[in-house]
Amino acid sequence: MIESRCVKVEELFGGAYFKPANVQRDYQWTTNEVSQLVADLAAWHRRNLLRTHKRPYFMGTIVSVKAGQELSLFDGLQRATTLTLLICALRDRISDDILTNRLDSCVSERPELPRLRLAGDDNTLGSHIQSRGATLRGIVGGFGRRIVLRQNLNTIVSAIDALPDDERAGLAADLLERVVFIHVVLDDAELAEQVFETINMRGLRVEPHELVKNRLSQFGKSTDHAFDLAMGWDRVRHATKSDEEGFVQAVGDLWLSYPDTRKKSIVDILSDWMAANRGEANDPLSMFVAFSEQHAPLWNPIELAGRAGRAYADYMVPLLPICVVPFDDWKALALAFLAASKKPKGDQRLAEQFSLLQRRCMALSLSQLPSHTIRSILREALIEFKSGSDPFSGALSFAKPTHRQRIQLTLSKPISDFQTRRVLLKWIELRNIGNNVRFLSYPYRDDVRDPLEVEHVLPAHTPEGSMWSTAFPNEDDLFLYPDKLGNLILVPQSLNRDLGQSWIDTKKKVLAKNKHKLTKVRGWKDIERAKEWNAAAIDARTARLAAEVWTDLKLPGDNPFAGRAALFADHSDPG
Repeated sequence: MIESRCVKVEELFGGAYFKPANVQRDYQWTTNEVSQLVADLAAWHRRNLLRTHKRPYFMGTIVSVKAGQELSLFDGLQRATTLTLLICALRDRISDDILTNRLDSCVSERPELPRLRLAGDDNTLGSHIQSRGATLRGIVGGFGRRIVLRQNLNTIVSAIDALPDDERAGLAADLLERVVFIHVVLDDAELAEQVFETINMRGLRVEPHELVKNRLSQFGKSTDHAFDLAMGWDRVRHATKSDEEGFVQAVGDLWLSYPDTRKKSIVDILSDWMAANRGEANDPLSMFVAFSEQHAPLWNPIELAGRAGRAYADYMVPLLPICVVPFDDWKALALAFLAASKKPKGDQRLAEQFSLLQRRCMALSLSQLPSHTIRSILREALIEFKSGSDPFSGALSFAKPTHRQRIQLTLSKPISDFQTRRVLLKWIELRNIGNNVRFLSYPYRDDVRDPLEVEHVLPAHTPEGSMWSTAFPNEDDLFLYPDKLGNLILVPQSLNRDLGQSWIDTKKKVLAKNKHKLTKVRGWKDIERAKEWNAAAIDARTARLAAEVWTDLKLPGDNPFAGRAALFADHSDPG
């Protein structure tokens, strides 16, 4: 059954009790939205004072489902909560007793029966806002929703206090009598969710961390337990800052065991798990939240290390600052290593794991496998690690000869992809051959004022009639050799412009003159020492650098670098 009708605020809030549906996001309107709404209502009220026929103010659609004595809000929580704050602020700031009572009846029938209850509420709304005369009292500190409520209420109070007394009363009366909604009431939650999702397509997306919080609130054993779970999850959200979705995915990977996530979202999987385990004596929901709280603070340092190449604390090797595998694909595995480390600071085993993870992710990127295959390998490695197996002897072992062959092909052939070229050159510059587990020998960062760029010694576009045509008489070589690994070096951007398409002797002079700009890179010395620069010289340097990279990857087994022979081997796609 669907019931739809136009209702005034007083009719809507004065005769029903609301709670958020599980699919609703938490209250999160910012002061910008709140300020805009109050300003719009005040301007509408002033315009109405000049009209003979007063116009209504339409606030949109609210979708709810009957749930006993309450209505579950599937759409409209942001507006309903903000209007509740506005009604409370007006109620406590006007002197008309009759109007004050009308406003108060839209907030609560009596103190123990508020018209709107938020999921897992810490009573900020109930004790400190909805109770008459209690506005702003005691709302201090806290985080998450408490801060949002306090900030938004302060914004509303500041706007209301700026109005004359008679205008406040007039606005309050107009709010009750002329602000209207279309209220859609259903008796089928599934249909209501469909309606909500259709409406929400034009609004803010409901984030996974918000849905997880609502599921935790729903599955609590008691009101207090649900509140503790929701507040714990708020602390997780606070710790992970702007990357809650990635953390939700990673925590699901670490905590749960499941064979395939492609058919279900992480929220669905977590919901199924919560529903199946909520009644157990050891309270796995509390354990899940405690685990999340413990490891959430690690999430952003991993982000920092992965994206900026910086060490986390004093013990972690820089995490893949030069790897082209998408960072979010292996971030959960990095978190798993950290979570399993009992003594992270100075832990040699942890450093070894990160060093090896760095090499294996580099090997994945050089294997040129499809992105979905790389994600599948990393997911399987995570499952192996969770089960107590060694992922480097399993999914990340590169046991398939075809995988290793593809890496050799990438290293031997011209590399057309710009990012792969740059990554390989940085890898070569930063490698630390030997047994030192801290794979990167020194922190590497580009100078933002003069970043490093890839220089083609044999230019990608050779000037017609230049000496390059003499050194490479085969015209095909002029197109084949510029992108080979042996023809590439890293130089600062400013120097790259000076080198241009010059002949090799001119480039040597420019490099020698600018040695002070080349302190962070060493590849240019190969050019300085070269007696000539032709196909044979580039092939020799390609073979040497490729063999060094292959050795640095430390793949298991006796797999010598095959060099150009790999070009003629069977390299069918391993899938």
